[in-house]
Formats: sequence, structure tokens, C-alpha cells
Amino acid sequence: MDSIYIILAIVMSAFVLYQESLYKVKNDDQVVITQFSEVFSEVRTEAGVYFKIPFIQKTHYYPKNSHLYKNEHEVPTLSKKLIRLNTQVVWKLDDPVKFYNRLYYFDDNAKDFIQSRIRTAERKIIAATKISDIVFKSNDTITENLECNPEVLHRIKKEAQLNLLEVGILLLNIKATVTYQI
Repeated sequence: MDSIYIILAIVMSAFVLYQESLYKVKNDDQVVITQFSEVFSEVRTEAGVYFKIPFIQKTHYYPKNSHLYKNEHEVPTLSKKLIRLNTQVVWKLDDPVKFYNRLYYFDDNAKDFIQSRIRTAERKIIAATKISDIVFKSNDTITENLECNPEVLHRIKKEAQLNLLEVGILLLNIKATVTYQI
């Protein structure tokens, strides 16, 4: 009777070890394998089932697809006028190893990090630019949802990208509309 329990325990342990050693990569995933919090192998991007050392190696899943970040806030211009900037940024995770080493957990840190870098770049570029160079003037007293000058957007993207590439984040596109009172 005791031998049945021993065999059952061995079979169950083998099953648990087998299940813990498998991990699945989907088409829209990138997986970083770590061992004792250090990156252990190349990033897995091909869909399939892979093996890892159970309980020692951990899997960190990151999406391959692009993401949309939206933000609206007031920014002072060179002429000390406040404008309301409504920004939409499309970004993706370009280097998951850099990202893991710098930010660890995707959901909270990436969004906060992107928001702080985009806002910093916006403030730096907008604060050094006249309102007439940011948007084209209108005869109305309130100008709403005007497209931001593409040259200004390019400078914002370039400034933000410098800080984002160091953590493996790539800016794909940036759009902004501006609202201000004349």
C-alpha cells in the first residue's frame, strides 16, 4: 500500500516538473527568460512551446504589438501663453532585454516612464517655441483642436526618443492638437 503512494507522489512530482518546465510563446508575445533575476537567454519571439529549468528560470512576457498613449495637459510657450496640448503617441517595445533591465514590470512602469519622458520633451520644446510656430494663427478668440506644426512634433519626438531608446522603447508616431486663447 505504501508503494502505491510513493509511486503516485513520484508521478505527480514528475507531472508538476514537466508543467513548470514548459512555456508557450504566442504570435504577439516576446519572452525574456531570467535566472536569479539575470537575463539568461535570447528573447523568444517565434510562436511555439519551449522548455526552461523549473523553479529557477522565470518567464517575462511582453507584447510585440504597438500601443497608444494619450495625454492632455497645459504647457507654457516661449511667449508665456499657456496652451492645452492633446498628444497621442504610438510606441512599441523594441528591446525587451533593455526594458526588463531598466523597468521590470510592464504595465505600471512603462506608461509612467513614457508619460514623464513625453511630457518633459513637450515642455522643453514648447517652452522654447513661439506660439505662432506651434500652430497657425486663427481670427477666432479661442482656437481649438488645431494640428500642431509637424516640425515641432518632430523635435518633440526626437527629444523623447533619446530617453526612451535607452530602455528599449521605440516611438513610432506622435500627433498633437493644440487649444489656446488669443
